[in-house]
Amino acid sequence: AAQNYATTKQRNEATLSSAKVKAKNLQAKATRQKELAAQKLGSQEELETAETEATVALAEKKSAEIAIEELKQQELQLKNKEQAVRTAEAQLQADQVTLETQKQQLSYTTLTSPIDGVVSALNVQKGTIVASGMNAVNGGTTIMPLSDLSRVFVNASVDESDIGRVPVGQK
Repeated sequence: AAQNYATTKQRNEATLSSAKVKAKNLQAKATRQKELAAQKLGSQEELETAETEATVALAEKKSAEIAIEELKQQELQLKNKEQAVRTAEAQLQADQVTLETQKQQLSYTTLTSPIDGVVSALNVQKGTIVASGMNAVNGGTTIMPLSDLSRVFVNASVDESDIGRVPVGQK
């Protein structure tokens, strides 16, 4: 947009300069034709042609001046676009800060178990708010108990009639 504005401005200024010279020249020609017609040395047709050309040249000059004025509007639009770009860049920076903050918050949601084991129960559902064990007075929310299944002991009652069929080391 800036390059287009600069090119259009140069073109319009050149057109205006040319139109001014042409209008001045044709106005002088029309004046000379008027003087000649007054002295009966020139025809009425030549006078009318010269006056018409001078009027057209003045209109072209006015059009070129209007085009220069319209460029001022384009200049304002260009400044608005530049401001919009700066606003978008500022918004991008703010969004990047928000993204980094959200990434940091996400890293806080990773749960790490202090021991190896198998989840024996799930006490909370997705979206449940839990209290941290470090900050809460009651020790926090138990999310999932873990069980170490490397050594399992079973306390079981066996009927007196069946105990004789259970050998030592039976699985």
